[in-house]
Amino acid sequence: MNDRWVVAACNEPASVRIIDTVGETQVRILDENLRGVEGMAIAPDGRRIAVGGWYSRACHIYDLASGRREHTFPGRPFEFTSCSWERTPSGELLAAANQGGEILIGPPGERPLILRPFHRSLESVAVAHDGSQLAAAGRDGRIVLARLDADGRYEVPPPNGQSLLWSCRLPDGTFAIAAEHAVGLYDPSNERIEWSPVPAMVNRSLRSEEIHVDPAGRWIIAGNTLFERRQGAWHRQHELTSDGATVTSARFLPGGTALVVGYASGRIVRLHLPDLKPVTEYHFSGAASVSTLSIDGQGTFLAAGFENCRLAVWKTDSGELLAEAVGKQPARSLTFCRSQTLVSTPDLTAWTWRSGQLQIVRKWEGKHPASVCGFPDSSVVLAIDPKAPSLTLIDVENEEVQRDMPIPWNGRGLPQLDAVGSSVSFLDWKGRICWARIDRSETGWGRSHLWHGHGDRTYAVAFATNNRALLSVGVDGTLRNWKNPLHRDSSGVIRDFTLAGLCRKKPVCLLAGTSRCELWDLASKERHPLTFPSPLAAGDQVRAAAVNDAGTLAVVATHQRIFCWNTRHSALKWYHEAPGLFDDGHLGQVRRIAFHPRRPLVALVDRGRNGARFQVWDIRDGKKTREESWRAPQGCRAAVLSPDWRWLAVGEPEYVTIYDTSGHRAVARTTMQGGWQLSFADNGRRLFVLSAGGSVYDWPWFHGKPAVPWGTEQVPVESMTLSPSERTLLMVNVDGRLTLWQVATGQRYYSRYYGNAKYASISNAGWLALSAPNYIRLERWK
Repeated sequence: MNDRWVVAACNEPASVRIIDTVGETQVRILDENLRGVEGMAIAPDGRRIAVGGWYSRACHIYDLASGRREHTFPGRPFEFTSCSWERTPSGELLAAANQGGEILIGPPGERPLILRPFHRSLESVAVAHDGSQLAAAGRDGRIVLARLDADGRYEVPPPNGQSLLWSCRLPDGTFAIAAEHAVGLYDPSNERIEWSPVPAMVNRSLRSEEIHVDPAGRWIIAGNTLFERRQGAWHRQHELTSDGATVTSARFLPGGTALVVGYASGRIVRLHLPDLKPVTEYHFSGAASVSTLSIDGQGTFLAAGFENCRLAVWKTDSGELLAEAVGKQPARSLTFCRSQTLVSTPDLTAWTWRSGQLQIVRKWEGKHPASVCGFPDSSVVLAIDPKAPSLTLIDVENEEVQRDMPIPWNGRGLPQLDAVGSSVSFLDWKGRICWARIDRSETGWGRSHLWHGHGDRTYAVAFATNNRALLSVGVDGTLRNWKNPLHRDSSGVIRDFTLAGLCRKKPVCLLAGTSRCELWDLASKERHPLTFPSPLAAGDQVRAAAVNDAGTLAVVATHQRIFCWNTRHSALKWYHEAPGLFDDGHLGQVRRIAFHPRRPLVALVDRGRNGARFQVWDIRDGKKTREESWRAPQGCRAAVLSPDWRWLAVGEPEYVTIYDTSGHRAVARTTMQGGWQLSFADNGRRLFVLSAGGSVYDWPWFHGKPAVPWGTEQVPVESMTLSPSERTLLMVNVDGRLTLWQVATGQRYYSRYYGNAKYASISNAGWLALSAPNYIRLERWK
C-alpha cells in the first residue's frame, strides 16, 4: 500500500473497505462479515492488515491485494479492541489486545504469548518501533510499560536436524541445552557447542520435565541418564535405575553433592555423587508412583507428589517425615518458598505444614500451570503455562501481586530459572537460545513499569519515534507525554557496540561491534570511524579491542585478522592474518590485547581448545616477532599477561597456573573450579580469579600464600577486572549490579544497578565503560 490508499472499518453496513483518497472512490470491500471492528494495524511491508473484531472475538490477518484471510491469532472468549504491528530486528511482531485484559503478542503465523498486565479490560496496545518494549492502556485508566527484548540470544544448530527443546543458563554464563535425543553444552564466549547422545532416547524424544541440571552446573539428568560436565562437554556417567525400576523424577541438592531420585515403584532415595551410593531412603506408607520432587534452596526439606494424589514432606538429611496430605489430583510440579511454604500444580495451591499435616494456605482459581519455580529466599514463584502460553510471577504472600513475564518465548519446552533466580532461559519464536534478567531490585519484581494514567480511562498509547517517550490520550481529551523509564538510549549509551577499549590515561575510547569500529574522543564528543580494508567475512567478528596509553594507536583482533590504526588520522597502519591455528588445528579465541609498557610491541593473548598462547607484533611495521604456546590438556578457560609481560596466568577447568613467559616454567598452581576471568595486581605478584561458580578469589601466589575468597557478594559475579592503577576491583554481578572494592583494604565503597550490564572497565582519565549484549554505556567517574 501507499499513502494514496486508506483502509476504513464500517459498522453500518458491516465491512472493512479500501478507499482511493485521490479519486474518493471505493477500491474494494475487504470483508463483508466483519462487525464491530475496534482495532486495525497495517503490516510494515504495507501488504497485509490485522483486524481485531468485536463480535468475531479474533484478530484476523488479510492480504490487502487479494482480500484473502491468511491467518488468525487464536480466538479468545473476549472482544478485541486494539492492534499494533512493527518490524523489529528479530522479525515482525504483532500485538492484539482484548476486553479480557489479555495481550496476544508474537510473529504473525506463530502461536502468540499471552500477557495480562491488569487482569482487566484493555483499550489500546502499542509495540515500540524496535520491538524492545510494549505499552498497554487499561479501561481503568492505568498504563503499563514492559520490556520485551531478551538480554542475550544465540543461534545454536541442533544435532542431525533435531529440534531444540530446552535450555538453562549456568553460573559461568554457559548454557545446558537439550534436543530431542541429545544434551549439549554451549559456550557463548567462543560459540562452541558439544553434543552428547542420550542412550534411552532412541525411540522417542526427550521431554522438558525429564531434564534437570544441578545449581552448580556440574551434573545434568536427561531421561534416566546422569551426565557429568568435563572439558566443556557432558559425559555419560550412570543409568539411574533401581532393580530395573523406572525413574520418574530426580532433583539435585544445592552444591551438586547428592541427588534425590523417585521411582515408579514409589521408592525415594538420596544418592551420593559421583558414586551414586544410597545415603538416605524416604519412607511413606501411602506411596505410589512418584510424580514429582522438589528440594528447598538450602537443601533442608524434600517434598514429593505421588500418582495417587498424595503429598509428603521430609527432612532431607535425616529422612524424618514431617507432614502429608491428600490432594484432588496428582501433583505435576512442586516448589518451596520461604516460611516453609510449598506450592503445587496443576491446580495452583500453596501449602504449609504443622502437626504432621499439610494444610492449604491459598488456592488460585482458574490457574493451571504445568510447572512452578521458586525464587531463593523469596515468597515469589514463576508459574509456567505452555498451553496459553504464559509466564506469571506470583507472590504467595500477597494474592494481588501477579505479573506476567513479557519475554519472546515460543511456548515450547519449559523456561528455566538460573541458580539464584536472577534470570530466566527460554527458546524464542525463531528457536534461538535466549535469556532475560528478572528485576529483583528495590523497584520491585518483573520487567514492567506502571502509571496511573488518565483517571477513569486511557483511550490510546503510542511510542515516540526514538522511544524516549510514551504518548497517551485520556477520556478527558488530554494528550500526555510520559518520559520512558525503560529507555536507556541516553547521551552515555551507544547502541550496536559490544566491546569498549578505554584508553588508560586519555579520554579516548575504542568502540567495537561485530563488524565495525569507532574511536570516540570523550572530551569533544567527536566520533571517528575506523574503516576495515574490506568488509569482514561471515563469522569473522571482532573479538578484542584496545588503545595504547598515549591514545595514538588502536588495535582490533577478529577471528582471523589483526588491525592497527593511527588514531590521529583514523588511518589503517597495517593488518595481517592472525591469530592462526593451534597445533590441534583449532582456531584460537583472542580475548586480550596488551601493549608493552616500554617497547613498541603489542601482544594478542588467545586460548584454544587445549592451551593458551600469546603472539607479539611490532607496532611500527606489523611484523610478528614472537609466538609462545602453553599446553592445557583439560581445556583453557582464560589467559592473561601480567603488566610487565613476565608472567602468564592460565585458567583450566580444575586449576589456575602461573607461567614464567621467558622459560615456559610453571611457577605456581592452585586448585580451583574453572578460572573464567583473571586479573593481575601488585605488579603481577597477586592474581584475582573469577571461578566457575561466580565467586572471586584473591591469590597472593608470589608469596606462596593460598587463594582466599574475596568480598561478601551473595549473588554470583558475572565479570571482574582491575583499574589501571590496580587500586580498585570492579565486579558486575549476574543481576546487573556494579560494585567497586578497594584492593588494599578489601572494602566495598560503591554499588549501583546497571540493568543488563555484563562487563565494566575504568580509566585513569575518569571514565567508566559498561558493556551489555547490545550497547555500551559510558559515564564520567570523577
